[in-house]
Amino acid sequence: MNLNTSEQIAEESALIERQEAPLQDEILTLQPEQQNSAEEVARLTKVMKQDVYRRTGSIMVLPFIAILFLESFRKLLGQTNFITLCTNPTFLLITLAGVGITVPVWMLRPSRKARAAQEALAQYKGLPILGGLIESLYFNDLKAGHAMEAVLALLPQLTSADAHLLAERHHQVLRTCLLALPQASGNLAVSLAKRKALHARLQIAILRAFESVGTPRDLAAVSTLIKRGAPANVLEVANDCEREMHLRLDPQIASEVLLRASSANEGADILLRATTDTPDTSPVEMLRASSGPENR
Repeated sequence: MNLNTSEQIAEESALIERQEAPLQDEILTLQPEQQNSAEEVARLTKVMKQDVYRRTGSIMVLPFIAILFLESFRKLLGQTNFITLCTNPTFLLITLAGVGITVPVWMLRPSRKARAAQEALAQYKGLPILGGLIESLYFNDLKAGHAMEAVLALLPQLTSADAHLLAERHHQVLRTCLLALPQASGNLAVSLAKRKALHARLQIAILRAFESVGTPRDLAAVSTLIKRGAPANVLEVANDCEREMHLRLDPQIASEVLLRASSANEGADILLRATTDTPDTSPVEMLRASSGPENR
């Protein structure tokens, strides 16, 4: 009797699992607004950040791969044969195409998981997704599409209250994109005219963001862009951005600067007003700067 009961429970559990499986699939296909967006956005952002770390590590490993490849051939063939092989144009071409181009491209490409996370982030609404999408700009992965349009739309929406959404690493990436040349950025398979147009839109969006959340380093990048030159529409926004950033940052910078004591022999004839009221000094009385030690 107990055995039959146990078998029935097991069968019922299996039936429940089979019934719940389609339900789990439906949950995964729900619209982003219907999911726990905050946790999901954080998870997707973490995926993007981890992929950046992986690809950065790959850059450090690439030189050792080339050295290991050549060293293996040297040990396998011997010193003399290896030198002979290295003078063969065919071997040099294969090495350049394989180790010099194919391997780096393969190692530095975004993972399928990161590409899926990027597309998923672009489906969400709101500023919290911006940090994750900026991660894609580290290796210039954002091409024309939903993800890029989301970045272009969200950057100008930033206000001073949203400064915590961007870490310094995000500011660094935005500065790099701001000063990058369209000839060497974007999808190289697209015409230069389209790349220039998209790059100008990205520059304007970054400048709008810097107006509200830019740092002193961002201000220096904006000044560099103005001095170096840019399309007329970008320069107009850059000048406005620089002016707004000065108005916002200059009082902050000034408050962090220590005042230097003046020399005793400088400005001996300059009159100073007392900063505080004291019993011995009238608030309207002018004081003469001391020119040296008091005579006693």
